[in-house]
Order: sequence, then structure tokens, then C-alpha cells
Amino acid sequence: MATELKLWEIADELQTIVDQLIEREGEIDDDLERWLNSVRLAFDEKVEHIVMAIRSAEARARMVNDEIERLGRLAKPYENTAKSLRDYLYRVMSTSTVRKVSRPKGMAWIQKNGRPTVSFSGVPDALPEDLQRITIALDREAAVKKWQVGEPLPEGVEVTTGTHLRIK
Repeated sequence: MATELKLWEIADELQTIVDQLIEREGEIDDDLERWLNSVRLAFDEKVEHIVMAIRSAEARARMVNDEIERLGRLAKPYENTAKSLRDYLYRVMSTSTVRKVSRPKGMAWIQKNGRPTVSFSGVPDALPEDLQRITIALDREAAVKKWQVGEPLPEGVEVTTGTHLRIK
């Protein structure tokens, strides 16, 4: 005989499922889906609880991303300091006769790059063909415009309209 769970027990069970989902990095596998499907609750109430779990997960993700952004801003001055000091040291060592300094707490030396830098300051059309790289890609906006006015699309080009879940 199946026992009916109280509403707070169902909320706890759904929270346990959400916790498992977080541990699995958001991946709903077959076992977790069966567990979700087994929660005895009216469909509307189940949807409501899942919507609340979605909102909670999104809020936590925003909170973590905000903290990452804050820590990124905190790290920026240190990154800039390291880059400025590295650039300074490179300039000073490049103009001196000393190409290598070796001390107990650190070493620095000027080293030749493993790969040469290639640049071109002219008009790209003036390059010989053997030095050109041409990339051809689908113009998605043009394809959608043709599709919207009913023009036939070439073979292999497909425009589809999908669906998504809205939460309010």
C-alpha cells in the first residue's frame, strides 16, 4: 500500500533530487528522471515545485557568476601589475647587454620566439592566391529572410522554428 507524502516531505524529496542534480553537474540521467517521475504530486503542483527549483538554481548561478565577476575585478590590478612589470623587464633587458639573469629566487632571460610573427599591411586583394585564406560560411540571416518570404532554399539549407520553456 502506497503511503501519501505530506507536502513538506515532497518539497524535501524534490530538494534532494535537485541536490543530486547539482552534484551531477545538471545532468538528468535515467535514474534521476525516474525518481522525478515517481514523486506523487498533482501535475500542476509538481510543475510549480520544479519552477521554484529552477528559480532557485538560476538565482544561485547568478550569485556565483556575480562573485566570479567581483573576484575577476579584484584580480585585474594584479594581472595588470604582472603584465606591466613583465613588459618593463623585457624592455630593460632588451636594451641592455645582459640577456639572462639567474638568481636563487627567480630567473629571467630574453628568448627567441619559437614561431615567427607574420603581418601584412597592404590591401588583402593584392596578396597572391597562395597566401590567401578564404572562408565560406552560411549567411543565416539571409537564409531566414528568404524563408520568410517563401523563396526556395538550396538543398541542405533548412530553417526550423523550435520551442522553449518560459518561466514567469
